[in-house]
Amino acid sequence: MTSRARFAAFVVIVTLTGSLLTPHSAQAQAGDVPEVTVSGSVVYPKDTHYPSWLSVSSDNPETLNAIMEVVGDDGTVYIEVLFWNFFSFTGHDSAGAVLPEGTYALRLSTTDDLGNRIATETVGSARVSWLITYQLDLTRKVTATSSQVARWAGRCSKVTKRGSRGWKKGVGLRSGVTCKQKAWRASGVVSVHSIQLPAGWKGGKFTVSAFSGAARDRRRSLAVQEYFGYDNSWRPWGVLRSAVRLHTRNSKTGDQFNKSDGRIYWRVATLGGHRYDVKYFVVSFWGSVRRYSPPSTARLDNRDQSSQEQKAPETVFAALSRAPAQHLLY
Repeated sequence: MTSRARFAAFVVIVTLTGSLLTPHSAQAQAGDVPEVTVSGSVVYPKDTHYPSWLSVSSDNPETLNAIMEVVGDDGTVYIEVLFWNFFSFTGHDSAGAVLPEGTYALRLSTTDDLGNRIATETVGSARVSWLITYQLDLTRKVTATSSQVARWAGRCSKVTKRGSRGWKKGVGLRSGVTCKQKAWRASGVVSVHSIQLPAGWKGGKFTVSAFSGAARDRRRSLAVQEYFGYDNSWRPWGVLRSAVRLHTRNSKTGDQFNKSDGRIYWRVATLGGHRYDVKYFVVSFWGSVRRYSPPSTARLDNRDQSSQEQKAPETVFAALSRAPAQHLLY
């Protein structure tokens, strides 16, 4: 082969090689990681009662040969697997060991046909928590004064301490003390109460029973008990009868309450000249909590009640003077 022929063959080879490599080179420069869907944000690898996981998925064919990595804050790669359009993370590393608590990056890399990485991007994050779910069955008695967080009285009514029966930590609702008008704005009277949710509260049911009864000077009086709902309104929980006893209520699920500040709220109200005394409440909780250790000493906490009127959320105060939903007092 002459030198001219050898040069022509070299040009052809270079041209063909360049045409084969150029697309890959361009993709390496302009390649993007396709969009994926990340479902979940926190996993609890030590919680065997309620297994949890986080998933990353995609229906884009470009991710069939992608690589998924779980990376710690220090850059340590704990998991590196082929993505195949789906990845599930349970808070364990590749060897099955539980990862330390913290936040981990979810990193996805697309590859070419030879397995070379084209583009890499952090597509989400996952938080690993060592909290464990435990079941609870708790009951706590709280006095009317220690659990009171707010009160309201119409222009003819008032809220008193001890009530007509002289209960040391009781509350008296006295409607129509200075006039006989039965309209709510004149005769209405309300006492709002609250208790803190159990630490690590996850879900369950509540019931709040009132030890109460009609005042001595109005022995046929009634009152209404309501709870503060998720929609920032007072919802009926039943009528409190005249007899002095523990008036039990039906249980309500936690989802029915407004618990945005980690507390539940309920109130006792009366009007139209009724007068009613409340001594204490019995709060019961059945459900689950997430904690680091078994709640052997867990209880419904009601400490630091001295200044609760200033701590109640504005939504409670905004609905404080609304008339009861149940008009069964006349």
